[in-house]
Amino acid sequence: MKLALNQAVLFSSSTERFIDLCSQNGIKNIEFRVPKLKEYLYFNSGIQLSKKLKDLDLNVIALNSLDDFGLVPDDNLSLLTHEVHFVGQMCEFVNCPLVIAPVGRCYRTQLEKSEVLEKHVERLNFISDILKEYGVKVGVEPIAFSDFSVHSIHDADEICQCSSAGDAGLIVDYYNLFQKGMSPKDFEKLRSPVHLIHINDADFLPAEVLDVVDTRVFPGDGSLNALEWTLQALEAGYKGCFSLEVFLKNLWEMEPETAMFKIMKKLEIFNSTVNAKLVKEE
Repeated sequence: MKLALNQAVLFSSSTERFIDLCSQNGIKNIEFRVPKLKEYLYFNSGIQLSKKLKDLDLNVIALNSLDDFGLVPDDNLSLLTHEVHFVGQMCEFVNCPLVIAPVGRCYRTQLEKSEVLEKHVERLNFISDILKEYGVKVGVEPIAFSDFSVHSIHDADEICQCSSAGDAGLIVDYYNLFQKGMSPKDFEKLRSPVHLIHINDADFLPAEVLDVVDTRVFPGDGSLNALEWTLQALEAGYKGCFSLEVFLKNLWEMEPETAMFKIMKKLEIFNSTVNAKLVKEE
């Protein structure tokens, strides 16, 4: 199992410190958050950042994220165009092959489901055509919560299948799928490639109480059975990274070194559990 770390887990840390901590603790695959990387690049050389990442043997697997792309009005497409080019240029600096694109929120949007999906297909084609100029593909991420317009991984799969973007794929987040009442067996039904998996768990609360941010916990510490999700993904042929994505305020309040120590312990335990199960099943 190839592990990765999303920068949001250490969001209070600077980008430079995040890079150093990942390198020092043996994390080879990382996700940058777009606002954090933008902030860094406004004050530091992108060429020097690229060299540092190469020297430390760090792989930037994704930029997270190009938000709310799916429902941008036609007369505002110039704004989306500028943003996509900006994100593509940041990908070039850090040699990143993937941009995560969460589905659009429902802000003042009164559309039928079919219209929402059709608009997302159009916008996926639009952003994919631009990002191809930078050698970057798009991962569509459904968000299970009511503020967002596409909740189901199967609807996101349909968007990718109807798109002309041949390299578009899915971002799977255990927490989102679980909150929507899906099961690990849903991996078998997907037609589009899974570009990245976010690993996490759900606090021991009823599904209707779960929050988009505050009730995510480390994989193995909650109620969604992250082990089974991981085993099913591997059985379905997934070869990519399993990237930790949690938004724990107590981690953000710690010194970055202390937080990283806890993160590594949790990842080691979960990785060992997965490996032990795989060996037992052989």
